[in-house]
Amino acid sequence: MSKFKTHVVILSDQVLPNVLPVLDYTTAPELVIICENDAMHNRGLGTRMIRFLETKNIRGELFRVGGGSDFKELQKRFQELATRLGSRAAEVAVNLSGGNKLMSCVAQNVFAGKRFTCFYGLPAQGELVELSGGLAQFHQLRDKLKLTDFFKVHGYTVLAKREKNLKLISGSHALCRDILADFSKYGRHIAYLNRLAAGAENHFSLKAKANITPDEAPLFELFARHGFISKFDDGMVEFVSDEDRGFCKGGWLEDYLHQTLKSIHKEVVLQDFATSVEIEGESGRRSELDAAFLFKNKLYIVEANTSPVHDRGASLLHRLDTLKDFAGTYTFSILIALRGAQNFDRRRAQDQGVHLIQSTEINDLESRIRAVIGAPVQKPTDSR
Repeated sequence: MSKFKTHVVILSDQVLPNVLPVLDYTTAPELVIICENDAMHNRGLGTRMIRFLETKNIRGELFRVGGGSDFKELQKRFQELATRLGSRAAEVAVNLSGGNKLMSCVAQNVFAGKRFTCFYGLPAQGELVELSGGLAQFHQLRDKLKLTDFFKVHGYTVLAKREKNLKLISGSHALCRDILADFSKYGRHIAYLNRLAAGAENHFSLKAKANITPDEAPLFELFARHGFISKFDDGMVEFVSDEDRGFCKGGWLEDYLHQTLKSIHKEVVLQDFATSVEIEGESGRRSELDAAFLFKNKLYIVEANTSPVHDRGASLLHRLDTLKDFAGTYTFSILIALRGAQNFDRRRAQDQGVHLIQSTEINDLESRIRAVIGAPVQKPTDSR
């Protein structure tokens, strides 16, 4: 599509169809006129979008269209805007993707009738379709949306993304394979190791008092053999370092997830991915995500949980559901549950649309995630 100096957009909760053409350097305008109805104005969504555009050195301007459900009022307001822009119609493109159906239809009727170029954004396809002279032409969007921008345009700021320790990431794969290979032996004792590591962290110590039974000892031997526990006996455990202590607290599953996403990225090319992502909403409320990644302009939020899901299942599933709502149809949730989920948690996850990967399914984590996002599924291999 030709590059236009001005985009007219119709604001709605789903802002990606409006934002993606603005971010692409081949179609990025100098000015975006944001048509907002009363509901969008009262929620401050137009002002949020202007702040976002400023970070991209693009000017934004608000244009009120009333309630958004009155045909005559909408027609009058869009006619006013079209008349105002009429002398430079060749420099203006109208994005019809947002708003409700009535707003989009009225806008198309008004602007197309005055020979403005109109188009729709198609986020899942990474395309826009230009409507001109009764013909539809499809154009590929070249720039790919990144996590920071995705969160920002929905009212969240990325505060931090943890850098990964390569030694821990490498060790997580070997460790995870060993745990899953004999899950009946190791699985039920992981929560105890988590508690000991968390208790040591709370006391700023690498040591923790313990009561390790003969049944639990093999799990501690496994972590010691992989270099994360320096020593232990039936009454204590000592971790190698602060990072190793966090790794034993459950970070190993998150690191395993990080390396899995990295492997998928090499084959599929994710737009962006990160683990240990801390975000802050406009209200000042902060949340930490175990992982987040973008594929085909859709956000996937991932929680990796080594404790039994029912221990904190309600709050965890509620949090996933809350975070899933902030970008609507463009956000999906994945819960990786090492200890599995009880029937009521599985039903709740299904009802919420949370993709559940549990227990020994994690041994084939890459294929499971590929299946969730609709990417080609490869046969699992023993080496990575």
